[in-house]
Amino acid sequence: MPDPDVILAKVGNIQRCLRRIHETTLDDPESLEEFDKQDIFVLNLQRAIEATIDIASHIIASEGLGLATTIKENFKILRDAGIIDDSMMKKMQSMVGFRNIAVQ
Repeated sequence: MPDPDVILAKVGNIQRCLRRIHETTLDDPESLEEFDKQDIFVLNLQRAIEATIDIASHIIASEGLGLATTIKENFKILRDAGIIDDSMMKKMQSMVGFRNIAVQ
């Protein structure tokens, strides 16, 4: 069974990252013309995505759902187990793709 404390800690990280993005951009895309704001945006989005990956990995391991060969496959495993739907799987896999680009 997944540890609720682990998941809640990761969700807290995601919320902090999203709040930081909101505070930095004030929902104004034009503010992202500043390089410092771009860095804050990308770093916090990357951290939020990594926290979702951590949650997926934690659920998969604690439920004994298998072993993913790629990070994107984590979300397929969750979909196949009925934990997330197909739409969410695709969104999460797209986020992983963005993260891969952002870290390089």
